[in-house]
Amino acid sequence: MSWVFEVDSTEASHIAISVVTLSVAFAFVMTRDVASFPFFVVLSFFTVGIGFILHELAHKFVAQRFGCTAGYRLWKEGLAMALIFSIVFRFVFAAPGAVWIYKQYLSTRENGIISVAGPVMNLVLAAIFSLIEIQTGNTLIQGVAFWGFRINLILALFNMIPFGPLDGRKVFVWNPAVWAIVFAIPAFLLYFPK
Repeated sequence: MSWVFEVDSTEASHIAISVVTLSVAFAFVMTRDVASFPFFVVLSFFTVGIGFILHELAHKFVAQRFGCTAGYRLWKEGLAMALIFSIVFRFVFAAPGAVWIYKQYLSTRENGIISVAGPVMNLVLAAIFSLIEIQTGNTLIQGVAFWGFRINLILALFNMIPFGPLDGRKVFVWNPAVWAIVFAIPAFLLYFPK
């Protein structure tokens, strides 16, 4: 039996709603005046959108490779919190939903690997954005790449917090050393910027 990676219409709509909500939330945090808000929504849609979509699809892809049924579903309360936190506290609580995974028996190792796939994808994207920023001479592209680099580091770091339903808890339970490495990379790069 061949394996097929698919995204159904419900999943696609849930991802789209989540991306738009996160883009607006990140724009509230990044902008300092009303006039620049639309620009930051577009910038966030591109940088956050790529990071978020590929993060969630990495979870799904790896889960399906382990024989799981997997699909993204939004969390209405998480979407509301993302907007409220960004407006009131100028901080994005980025938990708009998750890839729901089902398998009759899912080992701690499988769950850990599935969970670390999303943050690792964000680290890969951060590296790609960093290379683009270094290689291009175009100021606009450099600016977009800078934000793509930072946002993907933030997404990786946030998701590796080892509490609650976040990826970090499942990774830590599976392998504390892997958790420490994947947590330390974005923490270091955000604390000691280029």
